[in-house]
Amino acid sequence: MRKNRMIFLCFFLLLTLLVCSCRAEKKMTNETPVSHTKQPPQTEIINETASKITEKIESDDFEEWQKAYLAFLKTEKTDHSAFALVELDDDGIPELYLTGGCEATGDSVCAFRNGSLIEQHLQRTWGGSYIPGSGEFANENGNFGRCYTRVYRLEKGEFVQTFDALLVESAGVNIEGELYELRYEYFLGEKQVSEGEYLSARDASFEFEKAIPFHEGAVSYEKICELIVNYE
Repeated sequence: MRKNRMIFLCFFLLLTLLVCSCRAEKKMTNETPVSHTKQPPQTEIINETASKITEKIESDDFEEWQKAYLAFLKTEKTDHSAFALVELDDDGIPELYLTGGCEATGDSVCAFRNGSLIEQHLQRTWGGSYIPGSGEFANENGNFGRCYTRVYRLEKGEFVQTFDALLVESAGVNIEGELYELRYEYFLGEKQVSEGEYLSARDASFEFEKAIPFHEGAVSYEKICELIVNYE
């Protein structure tokens, strides 16, 4: 009797193990397999896009400004993180904006004039704004207590700086080593001026309330190439 009970118990345990094994195998079969395919690095994707764009330019009849922008982007794609086409003026050719991948790189505004590409560098990133159709744009930014305002105009085939101002913030230290009240100095070009003169000149230099940030609507390298190729 005890022998029969032992045989039955062993048979039951064996059957239980077989059922669990089948369930586990079925569960693994139904699960979505995990892909271990290595994705190409971003630089490879960018280089592939640039190669395709180059082939398209060589085979199609593009405008000179389109070729110039695409060629320039190909050399700048790793130093800049976002791009946009903007309408600085109304000559029918958009301008190209690039924002740096880091603050040290800064931004750039490019235009195609007289058969070649011209560029205006803007210090640091996201400090540029423009008034559509006016040809005017400003670069207002700063760091380490030095805040600058620079205004430019696109005219006669070149970028011309029309305004340059600087605000310097500093704090004194007393004999106990404690900071006391901040103080400010104002400059128009190299000339030190009063706060009132600085503010009046700044407000008269550019209509900041009408300006649009350059980075508004900025896109990736692949997308800006597509926008340039399909521009009408």
